[in-house]
Amino acid sequence: MSSTKIHIPQETIDTWQSLLTIMAAKHLIPAALIMKIESADIKVFLSSESEGNPYKIGDSDSLIGSGLYCERVIKTKSKLLVANALIDPEWDKNPDIKRNMISY
Repeated sequence: MSSTKIHIPQETIDTWQSLLTIMAAKHLIPAALIMKIESADIKVFLSSESEGNPYKIGDSDSLIGSGLYCERVIKTKSKLLVANALIDPEWDKNPDIKRNMISY
């Protein structure tokens, strides 16, 4: 994966941050995220300012072979809907379950 640097104006970042927080509140979800791929890792670029959100800006995980929801989306370039990973045999070992991210 390439690591092209893109400059994102602070005004855009601030707008995205506000939108994430509004979306999380409106949909009653603990986290809304914008992720960034860096080499073989995926990193939290922005995270909603929601109560109980386990994701902090800068958190990162290995992407390749991780079993993360994002890995599937990136590989297939398709939408993904996981209603409840705890009862879905395809997703019940997803590493994000430990952060209580059971839907995607």
